[in-house]
Amino acid sequence: MISRPVCPTFECCGGSALLIGMDTPQVTTSLIEAAVAELERPDRDAVLGPTVDGGYWAIGLKAPNDAVFHDIPMSRSITFGRQMHRLRDLGMRTSELPLLRDVDLFEDAQAVAGEIPYSDFTHCVRGVAAVMEPT
Repeated sequence: MISRPVCPTFECCGGSALLIGMDTPQVTTSLIEAAVAELERPDRDAVLGPTVDGGYWAIGLKAPNDAVFHDIPMSRSITFGRQMHRLRDLGMRTSELPLLRDVDLFEDAQAVAGEIPYSDFTHCVRGVAAVMEPT
């Protein structure tokens, strides 16, 4: 078995990359394709997808740049705004992706389940809700 070191930055990608948060189960192939298409435009350097709580569900960079993330507070109501400001301060021509809700609380899970009613995620949320109901 060959062991390779994990590289936690965009620098390891060697080119364009799109990072999507794992707490947005409603992300579809078409959302990903649209984000990639936007990032591939010659007049774009980055894409950023806001979340309802002030964070972001996706970030894409045409070229790696670790300065993008330096001192950006994560998981806060100001994260998206600070990240967008940083991208623009670095001269990156940035497109905003559609607003999504990420799943941090059970209430978020219920709201997202309402958006994707026939998904495995919704089936699981309904199962948890049934267990949580008082008897």
